[in-house]
Amino acid sequence: MSELFDLFERDLNTDILALTNIGKRISGNNEITLQFMGNTEAVFTDCRFIYLPSKYKSDIKSAQGLVAHESGHIGYGSFELEFVNLVSGLSSKYNLPHFFTKNLINVVEDVRINAINDLKFPGFFRN
Repeated sequence: MSELFDLFERDLNTDILALTNIGKRISGNNEITLQFMGNTEAVFTDCRFIYLPSKYKSDIKSAQGLVAHESGHIGYGSFELEFVNLVSGLSSKYNLPHFFTKNLINVVEDVRINAINDLKFPGFFRN
């Protein structure tokens, strides 16, 4: 049996609007904008834009999860000064390359973001 979601023809503009609204709701930033980029695999945010590979224009379910995750980085404090200072402090204290420390902290931060999103929006993440 088809899901109701699958009975209607896809409309990219409507999908992008829905994704943008997800980003605004979770991030708390009403100015957030989605940007689809060529053939890259990178998904990231700079607090103003959420960047997604173009292939997700046709994969709304995956795009929803990615937008929710990146919005969580904005809304739950990943860009606050304390986070930046943590990376610098650990790099200096343990004489680790900044890039390595940032990536290591980001793995832990990704788990934190997903856990918060799952608590705040349980049905969304189980869908």
